[in-house]
Amino acid sequence: LRADLLRRTREFFHARGFLEVETPILSHDTVVDRHLDPLETTLTGIGPPERLFLQTSPEFAMKRLLAAGGPSLFQITRAFRQGERGPRHNPEFTIVEWYELGADYDAGMRLLAELCETLLARGPAERLTYADVFRRTVGIDPHAATLEQLRQAALSRCPSAAAVFARSLSPVDRDVWLDLLL
Repeated sequence: LRADLLRRTREFFHARGFLEVETPILSHDTVVDRHLDPLETTLTGIGPPERLFLQTSPEFAMKRLLAAGGPSLFQITRAFRQGERGPRHNPEFTIVEWYELGADYDAGMRLLAELCETLLARGPAERLTYADVFRRTVGIDPHAATLEQLRQAALSRCPSAAAVFARSLSPVDRDVWLDLLL
């Protein structure tokens, strides 16, 4: 199954003129995303020890390629994130990342929908706004709901997950409750 998904993913991007690239997994630089913590290692041997980071995503290296004049590109690679352990998370995982020259937000959504339709064979994606998803599934407006309304909605729908979520992250952060409900 994995080999077939990888093959079909490559075929999908190649058919659209994307160049497949392979960027370094180790870097002297780390990610600046506040929600991603990198795994670090120390390179020893010849010369002084060097602190290096395993990539949380190939984003920086791929954007450097684009900035240097590269074409639309994609990569299937390993990524590593500290604190990503759990029933649905692993500190090491495979990621597909792509950048399409000249594509806007709408084109990006269409490409993702086509990729999912190709790989999952479930038909076309239904396009919904963030607020529409919340109204349909939770019955609240995520932009207008109070922190207490979000907390109550989460506790009523998934009490054990909400309790764990509230202990591990800031219980007074609206984004925590919105993320859990989403």
